[in-house]
Amino acid sequence: MKLPSDKLSKQAIHNINKWLTEPKYSEYRSELEEMIAGQRWQDLEDAFFKVIEFGTGGRRGTTGIGSNRINRVTIGESAQALCECAKTFDENASKKGVVIACDTRLSSPELSEYAASVCAANGFKTYIFDSFRSAPELSFAVRELEAAVGIVISASHNPPADNGFKAYWSDGGQLVYPHDKGVLEKASGIPKINQIDFGQAVKDGKIIIISRKVDDAYVDAAANQSEGDKRDVNIVYSPLHGAGQTNVLPVLKKAGFKSISVVEEQMIPDGNFPSIENGKPNPEERAANDRAVAQLLAEDADIAITNDPDADRIGVIVRQGDLPVYLNGNQSAVLATEYALRKLSEKSKLSSKHFIAKTIVTTDMLDAIANKYGVMTYGNMLIGFKYIGELLLKKELMDEVFVIGGEESYGLLKGNYARDKDGATGALPLAEYAAELKLEGKTLYDRLLELY
Repeated sequence: MKLPSDKLSKQAIHNINKWLTEPKYSEYRSELEEMIAGQRWQDLEDAFFKVIEFGTGGRRGTTGIGSNRINRVTIGESAQALCECAKTFDENASKKGVVIACDTRLSSPELSEYAASVCAANGFKTYIFDSFRSAPELSFAVRELEAAVGIVISASHNPPADNGFKAYWSDGGQLVYPHDKGVLEKASGIPKINQIDFGQAVKDGKIIIISRKVDDAYVDAAANQSEGDKRDVNIVYSPLHGAGQTNVLPVLKKAGFKSISVVEEQMIPDGNFPSIENGKPNPEERAANDRAVAQLLAEDADIAITNDPDADRIGVIVRQGDLPVYLNGNQSAVLATEYALRKLSEKSKLSSKHFIAKTIVTTDMLDAIANKYGVMTYGNMLIGFKYIGELLLKKELMDEVFVIGGEESYGLLKGNYARDKDGATGALPLAEYAAELKLEGKTLYDRLLELY
């Protein structure tokens, strides 16, 4: 088919021709032909001008037809390539298997089941959760089940039309070089995506639905990161229609917090994110926190906590008199880090072997806190929490102890039970600190000013 070079870029024409002729793309051929017949050149250019790449959070973008879109092809080839890549590094990878989770996005259940059917067709023992779970629980589950790799179908805090593919290695950390580039290279060279029927594969035992044991083990591991015993604090909580109700809420309850008031309409898992005005379920954006803040003030609560849909990020809002104070990612990291190090120091459990980690763009105030408590800071990590995960892998066999890691984009992890940021162990130290400060008639914001 002759495509107009004055309407489409050379790369878009190349990619469109591949989708028109190669078997891998056959299920989308008629839809693509309709777009061409309708002369939808702008849509075609945007959908095909490049192949969607691995960014700091995997492959992520708008769902739909095209090489620059998230669809069954880009998800399927990614899953198959991840399996192939794992086998080149570990001959037992297929026996160890793959673990798959998804968030509450509109296409997540379908795409996660499709990814599972592809992995099983490629000979991998395939574990999948029965419904949505947080990304950090997937990181934990890869380690707990001793799997070779893991997958999360999620676009994190993106708008409703988006989805994505996050890939994890055997250590529970997101893919970093050379694995991320290796998967993308293999994906581009796959002529045909292998697939078997999901329901039949479950019946045949090739796809295993993960039991509650993993959920319970994860909640226990995260709740065990508790460092204090003060619990008298009133919390408003919202998962922003996402998976936070499977990690942050049960972890806070397991740790003994009883006064938690949820934003009821946002407890409904819904990838349209209907109660968020701008449609962006991102705790970094004030609009996403509007309902939680209104409830915080109406109920005279102490703090509000919100998460993005895959619940690895955390937003914290403090009631300061009659006004809300929105903590940014740096401020939350400062408070959580100072609390964790101080509590360990008070218990005489802190030594020069302990360390904290941060990405290079995250506040240097963390260095000052670490220096005060005599611990090391690894602060030159590239942007993306996966590089903190990579550091933990490198430190695994060394005589060093990880305490907490943070990034300015609202990500925290305390302890090494997982290798990705976790809204649960971001929420836990901040809730504990708020309860402790309340006894002194102070708030988290008061303490932040003292620390400054």
